Amino acid sequence: MNSTRGPAGDPEDARVINLVLLLIVGVDHNRYDIVEATIAPEIVIDYTNSWGGDPLTLTSTEYTDLLRSSVPGFDVTRHELCHIDAKIEGDDALASADFDVRHWLDGDLWRILGTYHWTLKRNAGQWAITSLRRIVTEVIGDQDIVAKAKQRAVGR
Repeated sequence: MNSTRGPAGDPEDARVINLVLLLIVGVDHNRYDIVEATIAPEIVIDYTNSWGGDPLTLTSTEYTDLLRSSVPGFDVTRHELCHIDAKIEGDDALASADFDVRHWLDGDLWRILGTYHWTLKRNAGQWAITSLRRIVTEVIGDQDIVAKAKQRAVGR
């Protein structure tokens, strides 16, 4: 059978895309060892679009501690990504994806939609995420459940 599909893409693009997907899977499964393995020793997190303030520069451990302070407090989270793209120039890469993220807690839902932008750096042949910017374009539900999740996460 002949296929009319184009080329399958570049293997390095696949490595970059797989790494950002691994980060997301790690968050949804509360596997912070996996999350930490995907990021550089220092990462810039920019959630200013939804929380205000300034971007944060954190160590990989500080970033995973930040996630641990809220994500386990939800009943479950689910990140869906689509239109994932990677652009590589030498040892630098940019990746982006549209997202639909759901957070459930005690029957309540906080859902955000938008776009993620990541920068990555290759060192000794291995890619690592150096920054993450989240642009939220739509919010469904009440983000106040994040405060409840943080309270709950403390006890876990």
